[in-house]
Amino acid sequence: YRRRTRHCERASAPTMDTKGMTRDRNPGLFGGNRFKLGVFGINCSGGLSLLKERWHGSWGDNVNVAKLADEAGLECLVPLQRWKGYGGVSNVNSHCLDSIAWASGLLGQTRHLSIFATVHATLLHPVFAAKQMATADLIGGGRFGVNLVPGSNAAEFRMFGQELDEHLDRYAMAQEWWDVIRRAWSNEEEFDFE
Repeated sequence: YRRRTRHCERASAPTMDTKGMTRDRNPGLFGGNRFKLGVFGINCSGGLSLLKERWHGSWGDNVNVAKLADEAGLECLVPLQRWKGYGGVSNVNSHCLDSIAWASGLLGQTRHLSIFATVHATLLHPVFAAKQMATADLIGGGRFGVNLVPGSNAAEFRMFGQELDEHLDRYAMAQEWWDVIRRAWSNEEEFDFE
């Protein structure tokens, strides 16, 4: 996706609920607590730590944390999105579960918690992402959220044959990406986007 998407179709079956995260469908995130609490970065090994005895980020450990957070009344889980580790002795984030698949799996394991996916707009086609996110939202009954980022790690972008655009250009592109997704969720007819 480089600012041109042709013949976009609605991202899911006609039964898809396009309301997304609404206050009545997501009382955890939009409930009475003014101060929201969540857990960040558990889908990656090391999380944000350089300690030797750090988090490994296994699927089983992620499920356990999600269930504990759900039972404790926390509001959300927000993952990192990494495509490779940072190298060096600690190689932080060398193991990282894909955030949309991770969110879908954990939404099926929890009842109240909002679970986000962190998505690099430049690296994922918006029609493909729209379908994945609509599915995740259906699995979670409206508890799915998106942490949309334009990316910042040039080495990861080069893995996909892309260079990192200028800061403001990345944010403008991310807005276009989101516009395509919202149209894919709400348009009844095919559309072109340039």
